[in-house]
Parts: sequence; structure tokens; C-alpha cells
Amino acid sequence: MARTPLDLDDLVEHWTLLKDEQGLVSGKRGATRLGFAVLLQLYTQYGRRLASL
Repeated sequence: MARTPLDLDDLVEHWTLLKDEQGLVSGKRGATRLGFAVLLQLYTQYGRRLASL
């Protein structure tokens, strides 16, 4: 199953942290901060479907 590449607008829409999400991420340090931000966006975007993988 091939995915279509995302354009810049799609990347900004799906991967930009909102203000409340930034507050959650700001409490982390180092690599944990980046990992937490990525996981947060993945769960926001895919929700329960991610847990079934």
C-alpha cells in the first residue's frame, strides 16, 4: 500500500504543536522531548488505530 507524499501544508497541519501541546512537551528534557512530541502527534493523528499495529 503506497502513500501519496505530503505537501508542505499537510506537514504543517499534522506536525505543528498547538499551544496546549507545547505546554505538555515543555516539561520534558533532551531526546525525551522530541520523542514525546512525535508520539503525541502520532496519537493525535491516528488515535486508536495506532494501538492495533
